[in-house]
Amino acid sequence: MLRMPTLKASVIIPTCNRAHILSHCLNYLVHQTTKDYEIIVIDDASQDATPQLNAKLKSQISNLKYIRLNIRVGPYEARNIGIKEAKGEVIIFLDSDVIVHKRFVQDHIQIHERNKNIYVQGMVKHIRSMGQVDFRFYYPNALCIGTFITQNVSVRKEWIDRIGGFESFGSKMGYKDVDMGLRLRQIGIRGVHAILSCKAYHIDGNPANTNLQDYFLKHQERGRNAVFFLEKKKKKGERSSK
Repeated sequence: MLRMPTLKASVIIPTCNRAHILSHCLNYLVHQTTKDYEIIVIDDASQDATPQLNAKLKSQISNLKYIRLNIRVGPYEARNIGIKEAKGEVIIFLDSDVIVHKRFVQDHIQIHERNKNIYVQGMVKHIRSMGQVDFRFYYPNALCIGTFITQNVSVRKEWIDRIGGFESFGSKMGYKDVDMGLRLRQIGIRGVHAILSCKAYHIDGNPANTNLQDYFLKHQERGRNAVFFLEKKKKKGERSSK
């Protein structure tokens, strides 16, 4: 049974062992120019302080829903769980290391109010640390053109329900968002690009602090999924992955 929308938007954030940056993400996300939205955090079996952080914030953020998973399923299946719980007409996918402008949610909603048959691909500016966040001088340095990337993207829930959410091919990381974008376009949902609205910073962190084992594992999974995706979609997949 499909859940009927009762809010304008649901912001879905999967996270795993990112309590240190998730707190900043939620602090910016809660101070928005609209109140007609909810925040759904899906904790993908974190082993850090993420449960304690959300327990603390739940008493402070009335529109925050926290879902704790005991077994890691990966970000895309976590997003599918969030979609099932969502009450918003528009689903906004956001990564837990992304910091948003105070008009972020309202910008996404207003674009969808002007055109129903679209998804909105927002851009990000990649930076190293929170100290570089300054929306007065914002301009994106990563242009996600012609694709569907879940660090900052939105689409009406009815279209996600129609295509059945994210598919479960391959490993946990990579290309399942690109696959969703392709399937949305196949049912007539076109992508539009928010260049100077839906503003967001992506906190990349200091490369010196990166766990090399985790880094190589993540990219190995992404590479494996790239092969699955291209074999599955053939020529259409090649165009979408460029």
